[in-house]
Amino acid sequence: MDRELDAHGLRTACLAVAIGESLGLTTVDLKGLFVAAQLHDIGKVELPQSILDLPRPLAADERRTIEQHPVLGHQLLVDVVAPQIAEAVLAHHERIDGAGYPHGLSGDAIPRLARIISVADAVDAITSQRCYKPALSMEFALFELDLHAGTQFDSVVVDAAMSVLVLPSVWRSLAA
Repeated sequence: MDRELDAHGLRTACLAVAIGESLGLTTVDLKGLFVAAQLHDIGKVELPQSILDLPRPLAADERRTIEQHPVLGHQLLVDVVAPQIAEAVLAHHERIDGAGYPHGLSGDAIPRLARIISVADAVDAITSQRCYKPALSMEFALFELDLHAGTQFDSVVVDAAMSVLVLPSVWRSLAA
């Protein structure tokens, strides 16, 4: 993996664990969550770097290619990690309303770890600079979480994330 993908995975994992702690996950589940969140984008190593580095919005065919990364990640991990980790990687872009990918799962059909990773991933994606967009503020990330709670994101997970993210020490650790 490249440096930014690795750093994104680590930031997402740290935030996911903080959210998981707020939700009362067990130590075993928190360890699995950390691994799954750190590896959630591993399928991107199978994608053309030329698409990953595009400094513009993706065309429809490019988007379809990018949307294969959860399946590719699951394929890479399914025989080497615990099943709940591989399933969380597969489902981290599913949406509570069923409009996500790769399988259009909704509600509780989406593994709990994936619902947590989805929120942590979104926060890091919003607040990090990418080749196609500047970093936006934590305030904007919180607004987006609130706006999409119950449709894109699990409302309970959003509430837990909000309780974690209002702590300035969390912001500083994510920015490090």
